[in-house]
Amino acid sequence: MNAKLKIFLIRRISQGGFALPVAIGLGFVLLLIAATLIMRSQGDRVTASAQKATSRGLSAAETGITRYQSLINNNRPIATYKDCAGTRNTSGTCPDSGNTISWANATKISGITSCGGVSSATNVVNNSTTAWQDVDAGDTSKGQYRLVSYIYPAPGTAGTTGAVPGVGQLTVEGRVNQSGSGNTATQAASTATTRLQVNIPVQQPNLTATPVPGAWIKSGGIGGNTIDGNVLINDCSVDLSNINITATNSVTGLPNTKSHTSISFPPLPNKPTPFITSPISQVLGDINSNTALSILGAVSAGKGGGSKLRLTLPRSGDTANTFGIYEYSVSNIDLPSNSELFITPGRKVRLYLDGSISSGGDIMHDCTGVASCKPTDFQIFGYASSGTPKICTNGNNYIEAFIFAPNYSVGVAGSGGGAGGIKGSIWANSWSNGSGCGSNTSNTVVVQNAEWADIGLTPQGLSPAVGSISTWQRQER
Repeated sequence: MNAKLKIFLIRRISQGGFALPVAIGLGFVLLLIAATLIMRSQGDRVTASAQKATSRGLSAAETGITRYQSLINNNRPIATYKDCAGTRNTSGTCPDSGNTISWANATKISGITSCGGVSSATNVVNNSTTAWQDVDAGDTSKGQYRLVSYIYPAPGTAGTTGAVPGVGQLTVEGRVNQSGSGNTATQAASTATTRLQVNIPVQQPNLTATPVPGAWIKSGGIGGNTIDGNVLINDCSVDLSNINITATNSVTGLPNTKSHTSISFPPLPNKPTPFITSPISQVLGDINSNTALSILGAVSAGKGGGSKLRLTLPRSGDTANTFGIYEYSVSNIDLPSNSELFITPGRKVRLYLDGSISSGGDIMHDCTGVASCKPTDFQIFGYASSGTPKICTNGNNYIEAFIFAPNYSVGVAGSGGGAGGIKGSIWANSWSNGSGCGSNTSNTVVVQNAEWADIGLTPQGLSPAVGSISTWQRQER
């Protein structure tokens, strides 16, 4: 056989030359598969990491939404104004000043207290910035949030700036993996940012949601006296830690509160005219002696084994108005020590006071055991606007009443542990700690037992009601 042909046939039959390319080819395929799987795994890890960062950025933005909601709830008058009425500069600074009303110029928003704390114009201004803020100053990994804008009324909704009802639109950004902390932090390649936008309904003020003040004092504090009820103070210089209140109201069982407030007293009711009703005049004038009491129809009444001259209101023949209220004009009340002014439980009696009330005899109104009686059935309105008018009651008994005297100093005379003061509600300019009515009694001088509907007056400057978020959506940046 030809030698070349023999060699050819041997090589043709052998598998050695075929196996090597196959092995190399299979190895290459396996290498491609492995590379693909690695790339897919790496892509999945990148996607998962990005999703995790986005989720954390969303969480930071939600924290910002919650905190700005809290800012609005604590300072509800800002709900009807923008964060910035002008155009912010490139650094985010708002130019609002003068009489321009916005969060950035919150001192011009009526109804916000100038006192410190979370409920104050200063706190609103500090939070009107669009700078980044840390979610947790001690842990920068939790990310940051910032205010983008608050617009009222929200675009596409009805409403008027500064008025209710309407809808506010709050936009906040959150981010994580930033470089640094605080307002100097910067974006990094791995920073993930999420923007959220929510709509917040702003509604008419809800008076019933506002706690009734047992004592509302415009100027100064209440000394060392104790109040069993809510206390409102308009004077920012008063340290609330020096206001003594009981933990819960003995009448309602609800927690008592004390706070500075920016709302103001309502106007005094207009005096009825004429004050003369047939057949008996209801102009009482000065009640300051036994003679005056006798002229007004006072009679002797036994009390505690003795006898006192008692003037009972309403008197026989007195006429109530169309609301069933017996109204009396009074100049001054300075009852002799052996006398008393007695208000019949279950009848509504209102005194229009032009002068002062001094301690001496007792003023009595006690609803105990009378189902149809409320403490606020007896009301005293003080109209003196000059001098140093005062309303000073004895500390020997509780007078169930609503007393509203915007320009008066009020207090409870007496000392020791005798039970006496006001049971109902008292609103006045100041609390007396001076001579003649030093309020140096150690008992609880005011027990809150009143409701808005029975008082019949609405404070001025009430904040709007802020509803729950109505819409929530992520926004493109």
